Amino acid sequence: MQRLVSSFAFMLSASIVLLAIVVGCGPGGVEAESSSDPPEIAQSRDEIIGAVAHRASDLLSKYIRIDTVNPPGNEIDGARFLAELLQAEGIATRLFESEPGRGMVFAKLAGTGARRPLILLSHIDVVPAIAEEWNHPPFDGVVVDGAVHGCGALDSKGVGITHALAMIALKRLGAKLDRDIILLATGDEGFAHRRRRAKEIEQQPGMTPEVPDEREICAILVCPH
Repeated sequence: MQRLVSSFAFMLSASIVLLAIVVGCGPGGVEAESSSDPPEIAQSRDEIIGAVAHRASDLLSKYIRIDTVNPPGNEIDGARFLAELLQAEGIATRLFESEPGRGMVFAKLAGTGARRPLILLSHIDVVPAIAEEWNHPPFDGVVVDGAVHGCGALDSKGVGITHALAMIALKRLGAKLDRDIILLATGDEGFAHRRRRAKEIEQQPGMTPEVPDEREICAILVCPH
């Protein structure tokens, strides 16, 4: 378990540093650790990231146990799980349904707007799994030898949890951002559906300014594919 937590801490640290480079954190924001950092600041940052990373294996296990097999999808339960996680941290979050049960999550850390938004994209649905073909039950989210096993652990529920925890860590660290960071966890994986999903969000009241068009999504996308 310690190895798993350490791995997630490294992933989150790397994600936060990369996001800091891309989004341009301002004074008081998250920056790559340097020798000029006072020890208490570096330690505080490490403690925050470590505390967030410590939750990763439990959250991923719970996420895997939520049935979002596509077909039929029923991603709304997974969407609610992510939304509640983010809302508990005070992150602006909204749920959408493209049709009954086909849920998606939109969450945002607001920046200054000096640059266009950055999207962290994952999908909530998973492919069907035949239990007999797995070493461990595919929808139990068991932890074995320091790894979480289950359908979607890599593609892409693990990605979704990493994105959510990176957002939470940035929120707790008080990052000053020059662009919005948007978490978008969708149902019904596949590039052909992204224009439709973006359009669905765009049509929601007050959402149009935050949603790039498809060309911008292709240019700034951070996704598991």
